[in-house]
Amino acid sequence: MRNPAPVVLTLLLAIAAIILIARKPEPPAEPAAETPPVEAPVVDPAVEPAEESTETPAAPAEVAETTKPIWPHQKGDIAADPKAVFGQLDNGMRYIILPN
Repeated sequence: MRNPAPVVLTLLLAIAAIILIARKPEPPAEPAAETPPVEAPVVDPAVEPAEESTETPAAPAEVAETTKPIWPHQKGDIAADPKAVFGQLDNGMRYIILPN
């Protein structure tokens, strides 16, 4: 036998496989405590429902305009590449175009 390495590696892999097959599996983890069921709210017919608000919530586009995100180079001390073009689409997605 010239090179015993393949035989030794094969035997080591076989022993490792036997050990992994023979060991006992770990017991399953205990289930989390059950949460109590949520009951439906009781509606009293004698109580009048509250009137709905006539104000409409702000649209996402309006919110995006009021809270414009800051680019990292605007609040940091490192200047951006002067060749970079920064912008924002109408739907709020920001982009940077760098020349190749």
